[in-house]
Amino acid sequence: MNFYGRTEELREMREALSRQGYRGIMVYGRRHVGKSRLIGEAVKNMPGLVIYCQCVKSGDKENIASLYRAYQEASGDDLLVEFPSLDALLSYIVSRQKEQVTIVLDEYPYWRAGSEKGEKGLDSILQKGIDRILAPAGAKLILSGSYLSVMDEIRKESGPLGGRCKTQIYLQPMDYYDASLFYPNYSPKDKMTAYAAFGGLPYVLQSIDPMKSVTKNIEKLYFDPAGELRKLVPLLVEEEIGKSDALHMIFDFLANTEKRPSLRDVCDKFQSRFSDEWVRVSLAKLESMKIVKRIVPIGSRTSDKNTYYRISDNAFLFYYRYVQPSETAILLGSGKAAYAKRSTQIDSDYVPSIFEDASREFLIRMNMKGLIDPPIEDLGTYFYNLGGNSNGQFDLVTKDAKGYVFYECKFRALERKDLVEEQNQVKAMPKFAIRPYKLAFIGCEKGELRDSDEATVYSLDDFFSPYLGSDESE
Repeated sequence: MNFYGRTEELREMREALSRQGYRGIMVYGRRHVGKSRLIGEAVKNMPGLVIYCQCVKSGDKENIASLYRAYQEASGDDLLVEFPSLDALLSYIVSRQKEQVTIVLDEYPYWRAGSEKGEKGLDSILQKGIDRILAPAGAKLILSGSYLSVMDEIRKESGPLGGRCKTQIYLQPMDYYDASLFYPNYSPKDKMTAYAAFGGLPYVLQSIDPMKSVTKNIEKLYFDPAGELRKLVPLLVEEEIGKSDALHMIFDFLANTEKRPSLRDVCDKFQSRFSDEWVRVSLAKLESMKIVKRIVPIGSRTSDKNTYYRISDNAFLFYYRYVQPSETAILLGSGKAAYAKRSTQIDSDYVPSIFEDASREFLIRMNMKGLIDPPIEDLGTYFYNLGGNSNGQFDLVTKDAKGYVFYECKFRALERKDLVEEQNQVKAMPKFAIRPYKLAFIGCEKGELRDSDEATVYSLDDFFSPYLGSDESE
């Protein structure tokens, strides 16, 4: 299977692994985000011995035996030995090898949870193994994990493993650009539609047949009784959330509400069933899982009334909004008709809303490549009060050394009237509102607008330009 994207993460890992002496690396992120695949690509063709151990939800004896089996597979060692401790096994491995040793403990939290020594007890044992055995031998150690709260605890400088894994990579779902590498021959507009429907989890993206159109893939994977993603996505959601009916209710509300729900909106929705405090805690839990994100407008406080919540995974959002409500029709064999019925709303409302999110990712990519001058210092949505309960809004606002740039996103060809309308909106803003030193527009096509002193203009062709991709051949 081809390896796509992850250029920066791969570069960071390879640089760490190429350094002399001991180096510890920690890779963490949601389930199915591609941690194991990234690690496998990073250690591919590495000199020396690479020992890849998949930790299991069991005790020390089983995981030590699993690590020894992984060593045997990598080295060809055929001795039948049972090791009483992790230290004993690490000493054995290092003493037998004259070449560099790299040890991967994939899903280390599984072992940690099942260890008879206790979670922090195992961390302390591994710390001693690093300090007394691996570091003097110049070995490399890679730890990975999906339980984000556990990985956050392991990463603490005050913990036993503090400072032992200085290279830390938080792997997130792919952005629009890397996701598009799974369907490279689509038109820019179809790439955006595919990103809106399938998101950025490699585990989901690998289901796409790039030789079929985006419409055919959506029909087959979501709206067919045997659809792979129709079955997979709810399982992934349950894997993240668990079986809590209440969390599923909040998740379903966030997916299907037509407004941008604030904390107050969510509390009001469930006030007859749950306390405000319970809703706050539940939203914080969903945030910590990284499947819901809180959007804070630029220049606002996290408690600002214009702060709102949204589901951060496009595949999850698409499933809950369009596939789940069509479940009966799909099982009756009318899935294509159900999709056709919703396609106009998907094209006119849903994909444009995801386009705004992708525009943020585009600006971040541009900034990371040094293609925005002055560089962006902050980025967000901007709301301003027009009096009473009426608000004005700009889709995207960036802050740099010169001030603010206001962006307007249109999922269509841009028109001259778009510039005129934005100029008039700025003129009508109240005196206390922040003001831009420049306007910018992002559209499917540049249409009637071009870069000028009045505005900067981007199109989908810019989104997928090769200069935003890898600096090295994949």
